[in-house]
Amino acid sequence: MIQIFRQKNELPLTFIKQKINELQTALFFAISNTVLKIPSHVVMAAEADEEGRIWFAVPKPSQSVCEFDKKFPAKLDFFKKGKEFFLKIEGNASIMTEPDEIKKGEHFIEKLKAKFKSAQILIIQIEIQKADYYEAKSNIPQSKAKTAKTQLYNWFMPAKQGPRQLQLLPIPIYRAANNQG
Repeated sequence: MIQIFRQKNELPLTFIKQKINELQTALFFAISNTVLKIPSHVVMAAEADEEGRIWFAVPKPSQSVCEFDKKFPAKLDFFKKGKEFFLKIEGNASIMTEPDEIKKGEHFIEKLKAKFKSAQILIIQIEIQKADYYEAKSNIPQSKAKTAKTQLYNWFMPAKQGPRQLQLLPIPIYRAANNQG
């Protein structure tokens, strides 16, 4: 059984950056209502800066970049197989097309700049507006022998329904002889 815990209070930026660095994989979705929008992609490497922006690259679509809205609402769902937590981020995304815009980024954008020169990817920046952190705690795995023993026991000895409070109510019984009066 997996229980999900949601962090409801505001997450500190350092915590978000740490979790993004641990997970490194996200699904990117443009959630605008426009007819032409950037397709959803798997993002393999994302970097968060000190100003609450996430920078990443996606494959360049076949349409001209100028056909897309330059700013649009988007979300990133960070996850990684084997990790017991995931992160959902929503915010306003911007397509970085001008080298001057890319220069606004920190030193970690250098590897994205190298890919950008190949003109096969787009660099996108999302300003974080909402971040939700979820933690899944699973039960402790048991050995195969113990699992088999538990299953056999449960099969032959069904689980008791737990303590119940019995409430006894008197039910009047009417006899046909009593009603003939």
